[in-house]
Amino acid sequence: MCFQTTLMNQEWSMCSAALPFADRRTLQATGPLLLQQGAKNELIMGVVFVPSLTYPCPDIKRLQNADDIAQSLFDNCFNITDGPDAPDVTCGRTGSRIDSNVIK
Repeated sequence: MCFQTTLMNQEWSMCSAALPFADRRTLQATGPLLLQQGAKNELIMGVVFVPSLTYPCPDIKRLQNADDIAQSLFDNCFNITDGPDAPDVTCGRTGSRIDSNVIK
């Protein structure tokens, strides 16, 4: 049993646990894996982080959104499928000088 102080039929929550500020626990799992003797295996792990959440009871919608983005990057071999829009740039020549303007 992970939390021996947890009472039967009572869910554990970071909201009600009164943990010290720096005590943020994580659980990571992977598998199933087949590890053969002498074989090389690649294990990719990602930890999603969202700054500026209100603790101890954060709204996890932003964290879930960040997780969706991270999973999408993994599923697409880390090719950015929807990057930022490129700015519009105008260029002109004045004598021997080239001028450029970035339009946001």
